[in-house]
Amino acid sequence: MARQLTDDHLPVATRLRRNLERLTADFTGHFLREGAEELVPEPTVPRDDPTVLFTNSAVVAFKPYLRGELALGGRTLVVTQPCVRAHNLKTMFAEAFAPEFVLQFTMLAALAPDGAALTRAIARFFGGTLNLDGSQVLMKAASDDHDLHTGWPAGWSPPVARDTERRRYYRWKFGEPRMTGRGATFAIAQGPGRWRDLGNLIAFEWDGRTVGYGFGIGLETLAACLGRSRWVIDAMPIGALPPAESEQEAKLADLLGLLARLYHNGIAVSGRAQGYIMRKALIALDHLAAGLGVPERELLARMRAIAVVQGRGEDLAGALRGDLERLRSRPEAVRSLDLSLRCRREVTPETLCAAIDRIAVPDVLSIESSISDVWRGPSLGEDEHSVTISLALSTRHPMRPPQVRAALRTVTRELAEKYGVVLRGQV
Repeated sequence: MARQLTDDHLPVATRLRRNLERLTADFTGHFLREGAEELVPEPTVPRDDPTVLFTNSAVVAFKPYLRGELALGGRTLVVTQPCVRAHNLKTMFAEAFAPEFVLQFTMLAALAPDGAALTRAIARFFGGTLNLDGSQVLMKAASDDHDLHTGWPAGWSPPVARDTERRRYYRWKFGEPRMTGRGATFAIAQGPGRWRDLGNLIAFEWDGRTVGYGFGIGLETLAACLGRSRWVIDAMPIGALPPAESEQEAKLADLLGLLARLYHNGIAVSGRAQGYIMRKALIALDHLAAGLGVPERELLARMRAIAVVQGRGEDLAGALRGDLERLRSRPEAVRSLDLSLRCRREVTPETLCAAIDRIAVPDVLSIESSISDVWRGPSLGEDEHSVTISLALSTRHPMRPPQVRAALRTVTRELAEKYGVVLRGQV
């Protein structure tokens, strides 16, 4: 039986919230003193980024400047960006808990045109604001990315672990074919020989040309690093309502935190896009709570406590109760299959998956899509690739073959109209 929430847990959660607020102010205040301008964060559902359902990093807020749609000039920008980690549904809703990753988090980030100036500001943040000496911060970088791991000021520089990871660890993609990144990772000492990854320094490139440098760290991960917490969630208010004694209990708290974030942002259960993620989270929460022996009244008590600690006056528990009742009264059937498409290389697999999540198909409650395979070969044009996408179609009743074919034709037709894809094989 999982631990029950008590009144004693609320003050602990409130202290954790205040600690996160202090660290946010420390980061933002530091870069503002360095001459940065504060950027308005992207909403949880991004305004103009079809590659993601939710804002999943500060890069979403920076993209207009990296694309050249807005002029960065000589400015440095700083942002406090709320994020939802929804790019891998299988991992997101698996029962296994990821100790270093939570489903909703806040990213503290800065974007600058000059890598050397940003490096000096980062050194002053670590050494001055956080009072860490160079030996407490490790940098993991590719040896040929000199602009990322050199140029530290005299008196403060971290040890650099060069080429300790595979090449792709240092090479980033952002769902747009013309935009890539060269990245280095910062880690914080957690004891003799133990390090916890904190965040990244990235050289953003557009068509292979460096257009800016970004520094981003997870707020909750920063708190966990400084407090040497067991798990990142232990440094978050949701991790204290009540404290988790097992990884599954931590996963339950993580799901409750995600739902609180989605409710706060007005996301409603549906079979499409963001509403589908909400629906999956509710199903995962209900299933996990049943396995742990956590009754609904305890889930609702925890959600009420989250609302109290956040201080927003929202009826999160009422929203959760209503959604759980509706979901339990509507069982589903799921049909899984693959769809292979030929398309231009500039159309990324992530873009196709995001588009599929938004397609309305008659009699289909929801569609879950994931990338199965990407192939390039002699039978394709020079600027083409083949993308195989795995689909899971949820319906009220098992689908008959004609219904399956009709659904696939709807998906293929809309992708063809929007992105010029061609179906490989027959429906």
